Amino acid sequence: MYHKTIPYHDFLKYAVNLCRQKNAFWADTVTPHPVYGRYSFVCGDAYYIFKSDDLKQTDIFEQIKSKLPYHDYGINIPFQGGFAGFFSYNYGKKIFDIPCHKPSLVQTPDYYGGLYDCVLYAHHDAQIAGCFAVNTHPEYTAKQRVEWCLNLPDYAPVSQPVCDIIPTDNADNYIKSVDNVRGDIAKGTIFQANIARYYRGNRPDNFNPLDFYLKLRDINPSPFGCFMDCSDADFSLMSSSPERFISINDNLMETRPIKGTLSDKFSKDDLKNNPKDYAENVMITDLLRNDLSISAVTGTVNVTQLCEVETYKGLHHLVSVVQAKKRSDLHPIDVFKNAFAGGSVTGAPKKRAMEIISHYENFERGAYCGSAGYISHHHNMDMNILIRTVTADENHIGFGTGCGITYLSDAVSEYQESLLKADKIIKSFQDK
Repeated sequence: MYHKTIPYHDFLKYAVNLCRQKNAFWADTVTPHPVYGRYSFVCGDAYYIFKSDDLKQTDIFEQIKSKLPYHDYGINIPFQGGFAGFFSYNYGKKIFDIPCHKPSLVQTPDYYGGLYDCVLYAHHDAQIAGCFAVNTHPEYTAKQRVEWCLNLPDYAPVSQPVCDIIPTDNADNYIKSVDNVRGDIAKGTIFQANIARYYRGNRPDNFNPLDFYLKLRDINPSPFGCFMDCSDADFSLMSSSPERFISINDNLMETRPIKGTLSDKFSKDDLKNNPKDYAENVMITDLLRNDLSISAVTGTVNVTQLCEVETYKGLHHLVSVVQAKKRSDLHPIDVFKNAFAGGSVTGAPKKRAMEIISHYENFERGAYCGSAGYISHHHNMDMNILIRTVTADENHIGFGTGCGITYLSDAVSEYQESLLKADKIIKSFQDK
């Protein structure tokens, strides 16, 4: 292993330089927090790629397990190099044998990721930064990789074109879908489902995903953002997610479901005391408690925070926290598989909610509502929920915003909440 420190205030410059390399991945904390938003990690030029291919029927989870056995390099940060990438919501549907039969918003791999030996990092709470590499690259030494990373040419972001991105259907259709879900709930089919509305535009010729992401992270900063350039899949992922799906730190598993949203123009108490939002959050917290229990040591599942208000730029959210101790016989990717797709973006019960989502929504979600993040060599893991997330292929750019629908939902209010969640993303396309 080889390590070199850099000035903390230069981290963003180095991060942007590294993100211009092929297969770059940036786990980006823009809103630091002393507990769950301490680190950012950037890696590029993976030495091994995992990419979905319908011609290969190989289990991606078993591939990752075979390529990422436990090894502790003694680096006192959560990510010591290893796997970084994303899994689409579509792949979650396949786990549950739910067909993907709707048009794609953008063309998205089922999963894409890589093995990375060289990592640029920033510890935001301590305000320290550096770059290290471990000796896993087949061609270069750890020192050579660090020197490569820190001597990349400086890049100056350029202004992005205004993109005409518009809803794919009208408000009445979304409102009707919400009322239909309420009808399903009244029949006892489900308790809750998350229904999304979609936006799409043609990709301008001079659109640059990294430059757009730098705008998005400025306009809509978040603790679990990420950027990924899937170089040989003609696909880019730009996420300003506020939500953690699952983390593992020293075998302690944690999930932080967000259900309940209100503009920060209102009081936090207005959200905390709303019976619909409270019920919505409690149902999903219970679902995720059950999902974690599959991978947990018996008796260790604990709800450590229930329906507390956290405020991000422009929005209040109700956030709960569930923790448990991981079983020693499980790899982190087993934990991920046992809980994917994330309950906060499906509903309850999960499979039936996903079937109802597939019935009412006009597009396949693709990466949206999937998950992105890393699994370290020493088996720490941190994966987000891909909400507030923009995706792009060669021809189109798109995103979705969804709301959790319960029987207490008011369809017009849910529509207005979907607009609130879309507001800053739309501004990122319009703002020079």
